[in-house]
This record gives sequence, C-alpha cells and structure tokens, in this order.
Amino acid sequence: MKKTVFLFFPFFFFIIRLWWWTLRYRIVGEWRYKYLRTKKQPIIFVLWHDEIFSVIPLHVGEGIAAVVSQSEDGEILSRVLAKSGFLLARGSNYRGGLEAMRQAMRHMKKGSDVVFTADGPRGPRHHSKMGPVYLAAKSGAVLLPIRVRLGRALKIQKAWDKFQVPLPFSHCEIRYGLPLRVPQGRLTEEELGREIVRLENAMRALE
Repeated sequence: MKKTVFLFFPFFFFIIRLWWWTLRYRIVGEWRYKYLRTKKQPIIFVLWHDEIFSVIPLHVGEGIAAVVSQSEDGEILSRVLAKSGFLLARGSNYRGGLEAMRQAMRHMKKGSDVVFTADGPRGPRHHSKMGPVYLAAKSGAVLLPIRVRLGRALKIQKAWDKFQVPLPFSHCEIRYGLPLRVPQGRLTEEELGREIVRLENAMRALE
C-alpha cells in the first residue's frame, strides 16, 4: 500500500486536496496565534498525531517547519507537508531526534514557526514526548496547543494512534489553546517532566 502511495503520489495528493476542500471548518481561538505573530513571538504548535490531517490545510503556504519522523509513515507525511508549503525537520525520538531539533532551531532562527505531533511517531497515544518542551526552552518560543473535534470521521483502529480522517463534507472544529511559556535554558529532569505534564493538561483542557 505505501509503495503504491509513493508511486502515485501526485494523484494521491490531488485526492487529499479535494478531500480537504470538502471539509466544513469552525475555528476557535485562531486570533491567539495571529496575535502572537504580530508581536514577532516564535510559536511551537503542538497537536496529537491522530489529528494532524484536519489541521494541515489551515496553514498551507505559511512556511511552518514540521518535525517529522524518518520512518516510512513519516516519509508519506513529509511529502504531503512539503507539497502544502511546510518546511521539514526530519527526525524522531528513535531516529535522528537531535538532528531534527537542530533543523527546527535553524528554521526558527530564520523566522519560521514549528509544529510538533507531540506523541509521535509511535506513542503512547496522547502522551507528549519531551521534544516540544525541550525546543521551547532552547528557543524562547511559546507552546500553542491545538485540538480537533470531528463530526463524522474514519478512525483507523489498528493504527497505534487511531488516526482520524474526517469524512468528505463533514464538520471539523479546530481549537487553538492558550500559549504556554516554559522556563528558558537547560531544564532539569524534574522541570522537564513538570512542563510535559502542563502541556498534556493544556491539550486535554481543549477536548
């Protein structure tokens, strides 16, 4: 299946764009990230892996740097993101994680925001890894949680994250939460753990 996607990617992406076009969006809290941008505040958008499909079309062409794993699944996602005008920082907690952080930092120094799927690439589902908090502490960026509520959706039960795809012409509600600031510089293990819990709680508050 994945080899077929790679082979026929232009057609695959065309179908995805049509799919996105049919979705009916309600956006809550969009003003938060727009306000932060007027203040030149770097942003790290944070969402769960299973909810990314519905968020991508809202940020097409903005030059946001997406942290994507080096797995085969990550390769498919990276192609979709690149065709949608995102920059890429490739790596994960398992492969090339430090290199992904370096790439993300380079993009941020050039003025790009960053987006993380905090529980990727292999979970546990809806439990954040250290990446977003680590990068925020290093860069001075704020963490901005995003959650998705779908009307009718296909949920892939066999996937580790139960990946969700809204059905064509269905309703999608995208919620942008309050920005979170983390202590700057090198965090202790205790501080890192505390900030991860804060982030997870902020994500759950948007449910």
